[in-house]
Amino acid sequence: MRHVLQRPYGRLIVFAAVVTTAIAAGTVAFAAGNGSNTSKLAITGIDACFKPSNGSFYVIGPLTGRSSCQPNDIPIHLNVQGPPGPQGPVGPIGATGDRGATGAPGPTGATGPQGPTGDTGPTGARGAEGQAGPTGLQGPQGDKGGVGDTGPAGSPGESVALASLPVGDAKCPTGGSKFTVGASSTYACNGARGTDGTNGTNGTNGTNGTNGGFNGTYTSPNGKYTLKVLNTGVLLKGPGGSVVIDRGLVRVIGDPWVDINGQSR
Repeated sequence: MRHVLQRPYGRLIVFAAVVTTAIAAGTVAFAAGNGSNTSKLAITGIDACFKPSNGSFYVIGPLTGRSSCQPNDIPIHLNVQGPPGPQGPVGPIGATGDRGATGAPGPTGATGPQGPTGDTGPTGARGAEGQAGPTGLQGPQGDKGGVGDTGPAGSPGESVALASLPVGDAKCPTGGSKFTVGASSTYACNGARGTDGTNGTNGTNGTNGTNGGFNGTYTSPNGKYTLKVLNTGVLLKGPGGSVVIDRGLVRVIGDPWVDINGQSR
């Protein structure tokens, strides 16, 4: 048994070297079909089998069509990466590299505190006068002012003297009034007498009254004139006024300008 294992030992070392080289490259190539196509599969480990009877090796997996080792064959598993080794010593400082490209501007920083107020500069030259602006809106009414001081006394006034002017006066031929203030006079003259109007048409005859004695009162058919005869006097009343006749006098009540016996009073 010892002799059998020694014979393929050299082959195992060769197989391990080949597989290690393939793992270092990161892929293992497997022939598929008639050899015209080759598939590359990234691996983390390789499962294989060693056949002691003839000293050969074969890989198991999806691409080989084998899922396990045959009876009496020895299974072998090879890792892609071994355990980490110890950290090596720090290497020497390399040469200074070329200056890199200028980076993009950074964001704007926060606003700093306000600085102290500077000295007041000299007064500038007076600018040109601008155009007058539009008239503003009227402001609200102000408060009522206090009572002002009493003004100085005015000069004494003059009285107005009134005098009636008769008909035929030189200033007012139809009569009127004269107003005099000091040495100045003004006149207010009556208007001229108008022409007489045309006579009106005769009224219709009134209806006959009922028979009987006079009872002291008579009213015209149109109801505008009334005559009353009393034991104390007579009363004649119409639209323009009335006349009362009693024992001692005759009173005329109405327009102040009334003709009595052809005289104007």
